Amino acid sequence: MAATKKISSKHGLLGLTIGISVSLFSICSYGSQWIPKKTGKVVHTKINEASGIAVSRKQTGVIWTHNDSGDKARIFAMRSDGEHAGEYILKGAHNRDYEDIAIGPGPKEGVDYLYVGDIGDNDSTRRNITVYRFPEPLVSIDNKSTYDVDSVEKIHLRYPDHAHDAETLMVDPRTGDLLVGTKRGEKFSLFKVTQDEITKGVSETIPMTLVISVVEPKLDLFGIKHMASAGDISPDGSIIAVRGYGYGIFWERGEGQTIADAMRGKSRSMKLAEPVNVQGESLGFDDKNGFYTLSEGVGQTIYYYQQVAEVIEPTSLAGEYTMGGILFCGGLTGFFFIKKRQRNGATE
Repeated sequence: MAATKKISSKHGLLGLTIGISVSLFSICSYGSQWIPKKTGKVVHTKINEASGIAVSRKQTGVIWTHNDSGDKARIFAMRSDGEHAGEYILKGAHNRDYEDIAIGPGPKEGVDYLYVGDIGDNDSTRRNITVYRFPEPLVSIDNKSTYDVDSVEKIHLRYPDHAHDAETLMVDPRTGDLLVGTKRGEKFSLFKVTQDEITKGVSETIPMTLVISVVEPKLDLFGIKHMASAGDISPDGSIIAVRGYGYGIFWERGEGQTIADAMRGKSRSMKLAEPVNVQGESLGFDDKNGFYTLSEGVGQTIYYYQQVAEVIEPTSLAGEYTMGGILFCGGLTGFFFIKKRQRNGATE
């Protein structure tokens, strides 16, 4: 048995039209794009129902995860290839139904905090939920010991309307807002509490406010509306992602935009790489705006989705064609061109 320790806390020129280019690769679209690859399989057999992941921003190659309801109040560190890197017991915490984990800012400037969401509620009976927060532990990548985490803060939250089943927990890196997203319903609803509200109400139950509710049919499954199982925000705050059991939904966020502003805009969907017969409930961005996904079960495959260059805006070229952009997808790189339209005998 491991000792228990204390811590304080390739390439070719493609002459394709836009329509042909996009239809060839379902992953391709304007804006951010990602190409999936397998990085390894989860080695530690105690990780048998992974229900969330968070990727360390300062410790390269470290991924945090946890099991679903019924497990101890603990999280696990692992490498991106799936190798075990430590078990962390959250002292004073309880695991009623851990459904997601997030990383982001907290009360101390310059420190990354982990947020573990005890937010699951299959029967939608509890209006109050709890999120546990503590400074991200330092991981020795080759150490497989068990540690106690003592400085665990309990954040008690209350929905403004009624109880919800939720599986999405995110922290906005720009504002520090803590966000909880519902799993099922006619709409995907996102609630928040600010860092100031957490600080002022740390000893009491804090009411959340509704940020936005959106309709995203790609999150539906077997006729059940909006089966959102995880979400995250990229470290620079520019991409918001929510996943279901097959697709990821992405919103791009401009400078100065709020989460609600971004999610009122156009979303894009992407088929995730996991097989349809596994229960995918994890998504976490790294510091390169790529992201990892993981499914429930022992020895599951870890997928990494590498962000590739955006399709650039059309640039006019001399002659009868305009360059539509550069296409990066599926290991291919190429250019596609749009034939200029003729109007009244003139090229435009």
